[in-house]
Order: sequence, then structure tokens, then C-alpha cells
Amino acid sequence: MLFGVAFDSDNNVYVSDKSGFSTRMIQQFSPDGKFVNRFSDFGNDPQYFTGPPGMAMDTNDNIFVADFGNPNYAIKGFDKNGTFVRTFGSLGFGPGQFINPGGLGTDAQDNLYATDFGENNNVQKFDSNGNFLMTIGTPGTVNGQLSNPTDVAVDSTGNIYVAD
Repeated sequence: MLFGVAFDSDNNVYVSDKSGFSTRMIQQFSPDGKFVNRFSDFGNDPQYFTGPPGMAMDTNDNIFVADFGNPNYAIKGFDKNGTFVRTFGSLGFGPGQFINPGGLGTDAQDNLYATDFGENNNVQKFDSNGNFLMTIGTPGTVNGQLSNPTDVAVDSTGNIYVAD
């Protein structure tokens, strides 16, 4: 099952793939659809996935992938070649913590926005090094509140759009 899609500056396509019980990976394809690379896999080590639902690419072609499922409730960062760089976030209800990290987006300053659906129901903003900056939204059903945010995008002027 394919979840997230992102494009790098060369128009290569990256897809998060959760094909079966033991398959969790990112696949890279050239602009003309040819397979280029596969990286990460199913597992508990920091560079591996348990359920990668969303991904985003920054202006330096770094790849960020949301992951949830025991024990991984975090964002994982990789370089363009698929080399694991960092992980940030953990299971919980506080700043920089997730219950179900999902959709990801980046802005022009390479800040990362991550939706967290379930009990937290918010969007969290991180700098390019994974440092928590702020929470956007609170759980609820009135204007300014989120009840199940699944994806986020940021336009070129910094406006934030949340699929809820």
C-alpha cells in the first residue's frame, strides 16, 4: 500500500510503501518512472519503519518520513541517497511528541510541519534540525481546532493548509 509521495529538485519521485506485514520502505523512481533506489525497511532500529504514512522533501532534497507503530512514533530524516541522518520525536502528548504522526510538509525556510491525528489532533512545527518550534491547533471541532488532521501543506507565502 502506497502512502506518501514527494519529489526532489531533479523531479525524482519518492514513495513510502507499506506493502505487507514486513515491508516498510521508501522507493525512488526517476522522472520517467524507472526504479532507482530503495531504502530503509521494517524494523525497530531508528532508521527502519513500522508504518510510514507521510513524507516531505526540503529544499536541500532531504527526505522526512513520518512513522508510527510500536516503538516508532517519530519523524525520520534521510539524505537524497537514502542515508539515515536523524530521528526526532517520541510517543506522548507533549511538545515534539506524537500519537499518530501522519502528513508532512515543509516551508521555504526548511521548517517541517507534522500532523498528529488521534488524541493530540494538532500540527507540530520543527526546524530543519528537528528542534520543536510550536504547536498549531488544539483538539476540537470549532474554527481553529482540529479533529483528525491527516495532511499539511505550506504555500510559497507561508500559508499553512491542513486536511482535517
